[in-house]
Amino acid sequence: MKIQHVFRTLTVFILVLVSFAATQPAFAESPGTHGQFINEVSGVEILPSGTPSNLCDIDITQTTSGYQRINFWLDEFGWPTKQVDIAGTIKINWSGPNGNVLNIQVAGPRLRDFEYLGDNKVLVTFKDVGTWDMVTIPHLGKVTGGGINVIWLWTFDTTDPVNWAPVGEPQVIEEAGNYDPYNWEIICSYLGGAVK
Repeated sequence: MKIQHVFRTLTVFILVLVSFAATQPAFAESPGTHGQFINEVSGVEILPSGTPSNLCDIDITQTTSGYQRINFWLDEFGWPTKQVDIAGTIKINWSGPNGNVLNIQVAGPRLRDFEYLGDNKVLVTFKDVGTWDMVTIPHLGKVTGGGINVIWLWTFDTTDPVNWAPVGEPQVIEEAGNYDPYNWEIICSYLGGAVK
């Protein structure tokens, strides 16, 4: 579950990076406070075949739409200390060449705590809870995803305060739940392909 969840999270990881960049103006304007905003998430991308995000022998079209609600708390200097992202309205669809569409449920929430390490580095503790990556197929039911409680760490370089750069790889430190790994054989077949 560890590697699978992290790879899947990275596919939707733009939500994390968008949150950091989008909250920066609010950090500067209201230090020592709590704030909230709504971030619209939308786009279409091709997940190339044979990559960690797509083990099928066909390309998958991923369509994302919805809103992410972001709550954040700031220290006296205007830097984040805590953040809660709720992605309940975000819809992710995968479609293949045969016209079939899979709906992927990512409800969250994702909790974040920030620890400033000096030298323009911050350690972010992510806690993903709730429903993640839930994929159901007609007449088969759930084929992947489920309820999770995963805690993982990732260090970022804050030299550019608007575009934080990841340092190294994320590290999963705790996991629990009933998360089923991706069943690529069933997913690929449903979308019109096979496992590459």
